[in-house]
Formats: sequence, structure tokens, C-alpha cells
Amino acid sequence: MTTAGVAEWPAPGDALTSTRDLIAAHFASAAPLRVTARHAHGSGGMLSFDCSVWSSDETPLAEGRLNVYIPEDPDQLLETLQK
Repeated sequence: MTTAGVAEWPAPGDALTSTRDLIAAHFASAAPLRVTARHAHGSGGMLSFDCSVWSSDETPLAEGRLNVYIPEDPDQLLETLQK
């Protein structure tokens, strides 16, 4: 993941819900896309991100909101999921 030119790995967590609006009916499978995710609100374990997908000519293709839960102890979550 790249944020403002700085590579970062996201923390482990669970996507809880999402909402979306598809603006374009289709686009070419090999088309380059620009995807953005901006922190909308929340702190601690519950966060929401406003997300968008744009074509290379800056045509909006889709937008939505992703709600996620990031646990206090990601290692414990991973251990639980592996059982």
C-alpha cells in the first residue's frame, strides 16, 4: 500500500461492512486504475474509510465506504483465526 509516496503495510483486521455505488457499468480488464482510501472517521478499533476507483483519464468508476475493526492485539486475532 502506498500513501503519499510512502510504502506502508496495513494492520491486520476485519472488514465488517461496506457500501458502494457503481458509477460505470464496465471498464477494460487491463485498464490502469487509481484507487484511493481516505480515513473518514473513527479511532482505536473501529474505523471507516471513504474509497474511490478512478480510470486513468480521471473518470470516476466506483465509490463506497469500508468499515473495519482493528483489534488491540492482532497476533491474538491471527492465532484465533488459525485454529
